[in-house]
Amino acid sequence: MEYSSDLTDKEWEMIEPLLPQKKKTRPPVWTKRQLLNGIFYQLKYHLMIFSIILLLIQSGCLLHISNSTSAIAQNFVS
Repeated sequence: MEYSSDLTDKEWEMIEPLLPQKKKTRPPVWTKRQLLNGIFYQLKYHLMIFSIILLLIQSGCLLHISNSTSAIAQNFVS
C-alpha cells in the first residue's frame, strides 16, 4: 500500500547512498525504505493533527467544546 508520504523512486535513489551499510547480521524485517516511509507517514500524520488542534485553539472552537463538555458533564453528575 502506498501513501502520499512514501518516498518516490527518485527520492530513494538520492537518499539510499547516504544511509549506513548493514552489518552482517540476520536479515532485516523491514527494508530501510520501509522504515523511512513509516517515519515520514508518522511525521505527516502528527503534523496534520497538530495543525488541526492549533486551528481549533486559534479559532476558539476548542474552548467552546471544552466549556460545552464541562456543562454536559456537570448536568450528568448532578
